[in-house]
Amino acid sequence: MVMLYLVYLVECWHSSTRLELTYKVNVEDVYQYIEQMREAQPIIWWKAISYHYIRRSRQVTRYRNGDAYTTSQTYYERINSRASSSCFVYNYA
Repeated sequence: MVMLYLVYLVECWHSSTRLELTYKVNVEDVYQYIEQMREAQPIIWWKAISYHYIRRSRQVTRYRNGDAYTTSQTYYERINSRASSSCFVYNYA
């Protein structure tokens, strides 16, 4: 019975609930963090990508019943034409 109790204590020590409760935060610190987030200046950024597809063909060697034969395979490849990104600067607004 003592051995079972020791196994129980080891399980409690390694439990994920105990580990989560160990690193709890004070309520006032949470409210202070939320207030800092409210007062912080937001950052707005975006990224735009222009692209198109190119149709390509290639010769592929395949095997059927031990015999090799070539076939033509057509596929589409995406090509990025241009990429641009920026962010909104609040000082100039």
